Amino acid sequence: MGADIHGVWECRLPNGTWVAFREINNGRNYNWFGILSGVREDGPMCDSFEWDPRRERDAGEYWLRFCQGGDLHSHTLISIPTLRQANEALHRRRAEWNLMEAAEDDWEPEPSLNEIVKEIWLGARVEKRGAFDVRVPNTLGMGIPLREVLGLGPEARIEDAFGLLRMVIAYD
Repeated sequence: MGADIHGVWECRLPNGTWVAFREINNGRNYNWFGILSGVREDGPMCDSFEWDPRRERDAGEYWLRFCQGGDLHSHTLISIPTLRQANEALHRRRAEWNLMEAAEDDWEPEPSLNEIVKEIWLGARVEKRGAFDVRVPNTLGMGIPLREVLGLGPEARIEDAFGLLRMVIAYD
């Protein structure tokens, strides 16, 4: 079994459609994998849950297309409160191992409502690159703050968007 992490942040548009707007940190951090999904480590140590996008009505089209034909497993859905739990669990682990200098940064930072969404991903197409099939997102340019993509006003806080943002991940 491989253990590369693949994932995206998705947001729910005002019409109810889930779209991806950026990739997550996809480095190999086996502590993080374990905390999120129990892959190669004890876990999960947060309120994440396994789900199969091929069986879910509200699966984002990009993620659904990304998963087709791939050898992905342990699909996991993570909310912002769950992400906070996972980052705290990672900080605790690092402290136990006396790795405090590395504990300053979260493995995966949560989105900011003021971050500029360059584009949203509306599905994907497969392109041949050498011997590999690569899934390339179909994009729609935005260039606006995440709060506007979500239909939230300037007074909104990240807590107001908890039900409108999620991280979806899987492993290969």
